Amino acid sequence: MKLEKIKIKNFRGYRGEYEIQLNSDLTAFIGKNDAGKSTVFDVLDIFFNGTKPDLTDLNISNDDGEIKISCVFSDLPEEIVIDTSANTNLKDEFLLNKDEFYEISKVFKCTEKTIASSPEVMIRAYYPNKDKFSDLHNLKIDELKKRGGELNVSVSDQRVSSLWRKAIWESATDLDLNEIDLKVDEFDSKSKKIYTNLESE
Repeated sequence: MKLEKIKIKNFRGYRGEYEIQLNSDLTAFIGKNDAGKSTVFDVLDIFFNGTKPDLTDLNISNDDGEIKISCVFSDLPEEIVIDTSANTNLKDEFLLNKDEFYEISKVFKCTEKTIASSPEVMIRAYYPNKDKFSDLHNLKIDELKKRGGELNVSVSDQRVSSLWRKAIWESATDLDLNEIDLKVDEFDSKSKKIYTNLESE
């Protein structure tokens, strides 16, 4: 995968949200002292290596008590292995943003005295908003089977969650797609594997 863009919100001198567009010709950041160059590399360390920000990293003029770091990726794998019997892809799973990039955000909630020990991880997705089609990543296999039965949907292998999701979505005439943030912690364990397997890429 290729990193296309970094988004920084409320981290040190970056009040509000800022976007940094990357390209293949980028080899260095050039700017005045204290312009925020080192901050970009610290942000990448937090995102990719799990380094935890501290409370002094929260911009003092923030308006929502959170530090948010997002990375946007292109050159995505054509297939993602969920387990030995199931493969899928990000497009079929509606896990790409409106521009068809894979966008992951890590949000650290802050109070006056503490910062969350681990971030809330979210996927920015152009996602179905229609009733009975907007919660499929949160459903266990038995719940997907039940939903499929309600919608008169069948699949070739009833043990595979990704097949159920795809068949259910394909049964709708209009999914009412909207760009939203999906909380990975709310995903069923099979859906979470899509994220964890990509994280190791």
